[in-house]
Amino acid sequence: DLMIVQITRDNTDDANPPAGWTLLRRDNLTFTYQAIYWKIAGPSEPATYSWSFTAADSDTVIWSARITGVDTTTPIGAHDVTTTLGANDIVAPSVVATTTDSLLLTLYAGDSGNDGYTQHGGMTEQADLRRVFVALYAASETITSTTPTGTRTATADNPTSHDSIGVSLIINPAVVVSNVVAVNSTGNSTDASPGDDVCDTGGTVGSDPECTLRAAIEEANASATVDTIHFD
Repeated sequence: DLMIVQITRDNTDDANPPAGWTLLRRDNLTFTYQAIYWKIAGPSEPATYSWSFTAADSDTVIWSARITGVDTTTPIGAHDVTTTLGANDIVAPSVVATTTDSLLLTLYAGDSGNDGYTQHGGMTEQADLRRVFVALYAASETITSTTPTGTRTATADNPTSHDSIGVSLIINPAVVVSNVVAVNSTGNSTDASPGDDVCDTGGTVGSDPECTLRAAIEEANASATVDTIHFD
């Protein structure tokens, strides 16, 4: 699983993350700061993590998420930012996923705690949090193509002119491992060990293990990864 932490503050001093967390990006304006950290979840994670800051008197909002079905080798895809001065809404830029079924996260920070936000059409709201001088908003959407996502706008519920940061972030889906078995015999023998991802009747064809169509089908039905049968 992938763990994401989004931090927004009305002060631009850096966060001090717990051990094991990686800074993805840090964006700031004069009175608005947003940092995004990530971590691949281990077999056992604590119930909470503590983050510290140099300036203790600043308004801070932190949101965290745990995302399943992620490519744990390369979990983070494209990401980019749009910063806006003196606008009502928050805009996140267009990005491109390299594979279908990726997850688009839009992570927003504003310097006004007066505003809640409504997600861009087609997106699902994940967080809408505020303190006096800072707002945090997050939304998500499953991406079904590798074309540009287009910009995504979080619309202020109580429009007031404020500075804002909008980040678009692609989360890469888990790689689906597939296995191919090749039929090399016209016989009808059964597979010797269905479910071991090997089509093998126990016989041979030349120097290769024998794989009949019957054995290949048995292996495909019993295996979690075999999903393609070829014919030699």
